[in-house]
Amino acid sequence: MLWQLLSKPLPLEKNDLAIWRVQLPLDQPIPQDQLLSEAERAEALRFHCEKARERFIAARSGLRYLLSHYLSVLPQDLVFEKKSAGKPYLSTFPFQFNLSHSQDEILYVMTWNTEVFLGVDVEAVNAHRDCLNIARRFFIPAEAAALAALSFEEQCEAFFHLWTQKEAFVKATGQGLAYGLDRCQVSVRGDAKIIAIEDPAYAQLPWVAQKIPLGKSYQACWVMSEKPYAVHHYQLKIPGYEKR
Repeated sequence: MLWQLLSKPLPLEKNDLAIWRVQLPLDQPIPQDQLLSEAERAEALRFHCEKARERFIAARSGLRYLLSHYLSVLPQDLVFEKKSAGKPYLSTFPFQFNLSHSQDEILYVMTWNTEVFLGVDVEAVNAHRDCLNIARRFFIPAEAAALAALSFEEQCEAFFHLWTQKEAFVKATGQGLAYGLDRCQVSVRGDAKIIAIEDPAYAQLPWVAQKIPLGKSYQACWVMSEKPYAVHHYQLKIPGYEKR
């Protein structure tokens, strides 16, 4: 997949989906007071790990930068509200977004279609995680059994394939991990796919899931409650975001 390198967004049709990628580390870290709100600056300071703090600043700065171009407002003027489970949204604009970051990758998904559920997740693949036991505890039994039938090397890739689909789904609902990763069944290998959903309110929707290829070190997926007309893949390039 080719990522179109851009310094600012192109026009986006209502029913299209834009996927934005930011790769770290930053050449020139963006100052905390350039784009972030007072609350975000305070939240950044609570990170004791400098690397984690820089990643948080980059993720929020990139979000404000992109939204400001789509919505034609200053980044500092954007006011985020949060749903009960903490999912941020903009009540004053008919625009929907979601973001996820893991180590050196940041992903954003954005659409003008506010009538859909939308979520994204990215995870750094960690071969040292106890994938099988985590799956048996949090996934559907059939998924855990399918994972157990794979070789150790295959288990790791399949686990993160499962996890990113499930987390993108629960993020799309706005309820987060508290909703339960065992309430939706997804594909164990191959293409991403929402197979079954326990909740009737969500089960009736025509969900679409798609893997986002980022190389062997990461697994990523977006989900949406209906198929977008077109999907655009962009890589953000603005001062301070160039990859070394």
